[in-house]
Amino acid sequence: MTLLVAVPASYAIVRFRAGGRWLPSWILGTYVAPPIVISVPVFMLMRSVGLVDQPFGLALLHMVANPASGRVDAHGLCAQLALGN
Repeated sequence: MTLLVAVPASYAIVRFRAGGRWLPSWILGTYVAPPIVISVPVFMLMRSVGLVDQPFGLALLHMVANPASGRVDAHGLCAQLALGN
């Protein structure tokens, strides 16, 4: 699921300069931020919606958290594909 979102996003950012200069920096910032920064707010949100200890809650959390790392990983590949190097 992560690759379905991350690869097209990486390609658009590299090829079409989508998001300007701030979007790649923002994505990298979410990737390098310590997880404890968002752990408590995410737990409170998941608890209020009733998704704690639910398989769907875990899947949703992984779908939201992983595209940033996938985008960073796919950046080099997309740069080679888009620029023809």
